[in-house]
Amino acid sequence: MSNGVWGVIIACGKSEEISPEAETAFLHLGDRPVLIYSLLAFEECSDIDGVVLVARKDRVENIWGMASLFGCSKLKHIVAGTTQWTSSVQNGLKAIGDDASVVVIHESSRPCVDPSLISQTVKAAKRHGSGVAACLIDEPVKVAEKGLKASKSLPSGAVWAVQTPQAYKLKELSRAIESAKKKKMKYDDESSVYGRAHKNVHIVPSSRKNMKIMEADDMFLISSLIRV
Repeated sequence: MSNGVWGVIIACGKSEEISPEAETAFLHLGDRPVLIYSLLAFEECSDIDGVVLVARKDRVENIWGMASLFGCSKLKHIVAGTTQWTSSVQNGLKAIGDDASVVVIHESSRPCVDPSLISQTVKAAKRHGSGVAACLIDEPVKVAEKGLKASKSLPSGAVWAVQTPQAYKLKELSRAIESAKKKKMKYDDESSVYGRAHKNVHIVPSSRKNMKIMEADDMFLISSLIRV
């Protein structure tokens, strides 16, 4: 019976805000590249059986060397990604082990992820089908779909900022993705496509500490959070 849990870590995005050529996953944070923090978190998580890393093809040899140096033994496959998140995730899903029943998707640009958060998303996925890390926005929110004119107001405590890791039962996620492809539906992340197919996703409360590197100032803030 398939009951394995595999991680898919995406490490092929660029940060135009930092530099047009900057690959966030390979920027140095302290004594190691950004992506190593995520690999080590998955390595230390007892719920994870194997990891697939998605990166640029010309980075593969370099990544194997780094993984060996830092003892990332759960990294089993490195596959080529694209400039698009959705196709990169799909490439990663194709490479996970045959024993997998749950997959945990994570963006390497969130280096503050910790093993306990990964475990919480896995437990939620096993019980509810999905477990999506998200941070509660505890202040009123305005919705402005076009320009600066707000069309809707949402009360504080009703809105969550979606993050990664995101865990799903593999069969349910795969069916949702296939359905979206057939209907030519566009989506921002897996929680969107899963939510459309299953009407809801299960939130796993996270914190602002699990922030994403999007600009140069974020590197300084994260450095203080992880005490590099």
